[in-house]
This record gives sequence, structure tokens and C-alpha cells, in this order.
Amino acid sequence: MKHSIPEKLTPSESSGEKLCHPLGKAPSPACEEAKASVSQIERKYRLLIDNLPSIVYVGHADGSVEFFDDRIQDLTGYSREEFLTKKVRRSDLIIENGEAESAKKTVKEALRTDRSYISEYKIRSKNGEIVWLEERGQVVCDENGKIEFIVGALLDITKHKSVKSP
Repeated sequence: MKHSIPEKLTPSESSGEKLCHPLGKAPSPACEEAKASVSQIERKYRLLIDNLPSIVYVGHADGSVEFFDDRIQDLTGYSREEFLTKKVRRSDLIIENGEAESAKKTVKEALRTDRSYISEYKIRSKNGEIVWLEERGQVVCDENGKIEFIVGALLDITKHKSVKSP
């Protein structure tokens, strides 16, 4: 399973000093140490994402969604790139309009409270399958209360829902 980190983490400055030198010059020991540290952080991040039962995402103010692994395509039939470029929106996949409105209302309510939310809804995958999702998210705002982004996780609860129904 392929995972990516949205922005490449690279050390550049520490305490006002440049850590990495221009091309042609040997990197400083501090730069090498910082690169090794970043590499270790990226490795741990990938291991964490690989072992979560959920699909982790960041939702942006422009409506795009950045998923951190390719399992979103296994679940929905749509690629990470289709969500990121807004060719597909999560809200477009929600089957019942009432559920879509309820999901939006849940996020709006989160803004008035502790900014976290949990929502359940059904989507229709690209191949027509119905998939139940539980979404847990956290709205992140700037100091003026304006939404910067939303972080969250989607969990496929279809099996759980089918066991509950008669």
C-alpha cells in the first residue's frame, strides 16, 4: 500500500542558522542529523497510517480533500487525485440528501462546540456498492475563528451495520 506525506519535510534553518548548504558544498553535520530525524519521523508516520483501520484525511477550505493512503480508492472506487482535484467530493457520494445535510450540520455544530464531530452516513461507491462510513473529524480554526482545515478519519462500518439490521 502506497502512502504519501502531503508536504516533504526538509530541514532548512535552526536557530537562525542555515543547516543545509547550496549544491556543491558538503552538508553540515547538523543538516545530516536533521535529515535523519525527519526520515525517522516520516517512517513512523507511514507505519502509523498503515496500521490504522481508518482512512485519514485533511479537508481544505477550497473543498478539496487530501487522503493519506490509497485505501480510499479501494473503499469508494475513486482515486486520491480525484478527491484532491475536486473531480469527486465526498458529499457527492452520500446517498440520501438528508444524510448529506445532516453531515454538514454536524460539522457546523462542531464549530460552535469543541470543534470535534462524529457522523455516520451511506455512500455509493463508483461500482454502485453501498458503503456505510463513520467519520470522525476535528475542525481547525485560526485565531479569528476562520476554518483553516479539517482533519479526520473515515471508517468503513458496513459489516457492523449489516449485522445490526434484521
